[in-house]
Amino acid sequence: MISEATKEVIFSRLRLAQQLLEESDGLAGRAGYNFNGSKWWYHPRHEREALVIYLLLTCFDKLGQKQSFTTFASWLKSQKFVHVTGKDKVVSSIPEGLSVVESSMRLLEGYQDVYGVRNAFYEGVAGLPENAKSHLLGSIRLSFNAEFGMHGPYVSTLPKPLEDSKLEQDLKLKYLYGKRNGFTHKLDQYHTCSVPMMSEMRFKNGSSWAAMIENREISYMGSHQEHEKLPAGGAYVYTINSWPFVLFETLYDTLGIEFDRTSINLIFQVMFFSDDKRTVTTYDNVPHKNLKDYDTFLSIIGTS
Repeated sequence: MISEATKEVIFSRLRLAQQLLEESDGLAGRAGYNFNGSKWWYHPRHEREALVIYLLLTCFDKLGQKQSFTTFASWLKSQKFVHVTGKDKVVSSIPEGLSVVESSMRLLEGYQDVYGVRNAFYEGVAGLPENAKSHLLGSIRLSFNAEFGMHGPYVSTLPKPLEDSKLEQDLKLKYLYGKRNGFTHKLDQYHTCSVPMMSEMRFKNGSSWAAMIENREISYMGSHQEHEKLPAGGAYVYTINSWPFVLFETLYDTLGIEFDRTSINLIFQVMFFSDDKRTVTTYDNVPHKNLKDYDTFLSIIGTS
């Protein structure tokens, strides 16, 4: 059961994340790249999208917190009943003769079991409603590339899906937690949700968010891919689609608040395939709300 106080702070963070995402849509498209830079593919939009994702991922910490957060030092000095009881439980389990350092490690482990960020994050994801959890983990496509890097940095071979479903879920959780920590500890500020590179392909100063409508289904064109190299060779390949929208949907669903991703005020470029797939029409400056479903889009553009 999620407390009202927890719902309130998560809802506030959701609103902040949406506001930041909407404000970032005012930034330049293709013109925002520094093509003379060593990392020319970095874009101000993608930095802000990374921030939005970080803010949303930290909500899982809050969902999984068993107690109000306190630092390790404060926990050690605290005389509150709940803290004293927790410490006494750990101390009573420490074998005699253990060194000061080893005993300190036991106390730290006892503290982290309750207040540690990793445990809170994992508990937050584990406690999601099943449909929300499936939606979140399903947005991450995980595969294994046995020949990654063997044929040069710009040559990619076809990765294969993982056969072990338990390993796949564990790796996805590890990846999510790594994304959350990467922003904090590694200053990782890069996640490609929008596609500003496409903004000048068909239109001058065109939209940097993109979607495609094919077979009467709407899909988002922005994606993000990362590789985790393995010591024994090869790499896990993580491909993310429909972020940060899936994160918004997962959290709103968990809070029991009705939400539609198209309520996030963004402007899209839309590739529309005819039913016979003989023609493709690209529309620009399409409000996100017009992509709520196929019929809504159809009624706006007036195509039958």
